[in-house]
Amino acid sequence: MIKNVIFDLGKVLIDTNPSEYLRKYGYDEEKYQALLDAILYDTLWSDMDIGKYDSCKEIVEIYVEKHKELEPEIRQFFAEEWMELYAPFEDALAFYNEVFDRGYDIYMLTNFSKDGYEVISNKFDFFKKAKGSVVSSHIKMVKPNPEIYKYLLEKYKLNPDECVFIDDSAVNIKTANELGIHGIVYTDCDSLRKCFAEVTK
Repeated sequence: MIKNVIFDLGKVLIDTNPSEYLRKYGYDEEKYQALLDAILYDTLWSDMDIGKYDSCKEIVEIYVEKHKELEPEIRQFFAEEWMELYAPFEDALAFYNEVFDRGYDIYMLTNFSKDGYEVISNKFDFFKKAKGSVVSSHIKMVKPNPEIYKYLLEKYKLNPDECVFIDDSAVNIKTANELGIHGIVYTDCDSLRKCFAEVTK
């Protein structure tokens, strides 16, 4: 019997798309692609998810040193409050609220930077409905490492067979399944509702 629903955040509940934020500056395609490579596809970006740095602003100088030819653009990007653009997906949030109203316990399991999580968790009231959360940067482990799933289960004393985990990454869901958690790969809310109904029937 399913009692707990575990949500990923980015690309499931929260629209996290800094690549689109770069579009607002009107760069030509060559400059835009160069900035994607320098900022979002650099390993520094994922280092924030694993908690190597507490905030984006801590690593600006490292970015600039690695990509000196893009220094003005990099400084501009990190000087802006681009994280304020994070917003819930309304259809996914509606499902989240339905799950809560039906009496399931809600948890979060997410790869997220410290400052990014601080912004969204303080900004959006739906976080208050969750019984707990595990954030990669807080414990320095990231999905799909099985240990972060085990950490969640142990911290909140959850039985994996009583849990459904919803994530947009098939790799992350594979690990969940291997640990006995019922996983659903998120693509859209219509499919999610169908899969959830099947798992919980």
